[in-house]
Amino acid sequence: MRKVILACIALFLAINLDASEGFYRLEKPINESEYQIKSHHKQVGIKCENCHDMSQKEANLVGKASTATCLSCHKSYEQLASLSAHLGYDDNPHASPHYPDMDCKLCHASHKKSQNYCVMCHSQESLKNLIVP
Repeated sequence: MRKVILACIALFLAINLDASEGFYRLEKPINESEYQIKSHHKQVGIKCENCHDMSQKEANLVGKASTATCLSCHKSYEQLASLSAHLGYDDNPHASPHYPDMDCKLCHASHKKSQNYCVMCHSQESLKNLIVP
């Protein structure tokens, strides 16, 4: 029985995790109608390959975007903090004392709804009203 359980776990991992580190296995074919690019990125001409390694697209594998990928355009946490400085010291998520150890993907998601990660711990009303693009 133990061998059967281990075999099932191994099969599950083989199907759902890819041995190619740094790649996602997608459930749907890779195209813009299935994985829409957010409008603010689309407006400046961002395409899938600007953020993702598309070399294994035929196998439905796409490279994971990382904080380094984000910062290749957005430059630095300091620059992001200056762009969102109008929110004020207490409400500027990019001037957080938690940086630079936080991953951009904690709040920002390119292909689904982003979330305000700050309010998981912080409760000030002004933070609760932040809209995360």
